[in-house]
Amino acid sequence: AQDVGRVISMRGEATVTRAKSSGRYERTELARGMRVREGDQIRTRRDGSLRIVFSDRSLLNLGPSSTAVIPRYRVGNRDESRDVGIKLWAGKAWARVTGWFGSDNNFEVRTPNAVAGVRGTEFSVDVSPTGETSVTVFEGAVEVAPPTGGTPYSLLSPGERSRVSN
Repeated sequence: AQDVGRVISMRGEATVTRAKSSGRYERTELARGMRVREGDQIRTRRDGSLRIVFSDRSLLNLGPSSTAVIPRYRVGNRDESRDVGIKLWAGKAWARVTGWFGSDNNFEVRTPNAVAGVRGTEFSVDVSPTGETSVTVFEGAVEVAPPTGGTPYSLLSPGERSRVSN
């Protein structure tokens, strides 16, 4: 798997679980400066939080007690296209997504019960202990839809929030 970003700041403890070429998984303590790859599972502990800068200069913050996976982070030559999928299983994530991509631009944060599709923006996603997903938009626009596809729940503008229960 290729490097797609690196940890630029960190508080407390966090781990990354990564597939090895042998097919096994290896868990490592994360530290500032470490590279992040496609397929990585990142977990912050109760006292942990971190910030990742990706190859397209987008930022992702993970708050305490969060679990996120980066199944895909693909940026095309000369930044012509982007296809990004991040899964947030628990906790809170904040993202600032660079907006200079054309129409071939997909940046999604998935939770167990919703998908937040992004269009050059700043937003947060929170999965509560009860499984409720909250999406809040600070800048730009975010479409919130069911994880299975279909009709979107809502298209959020700056200052708007959507809650999705199980």
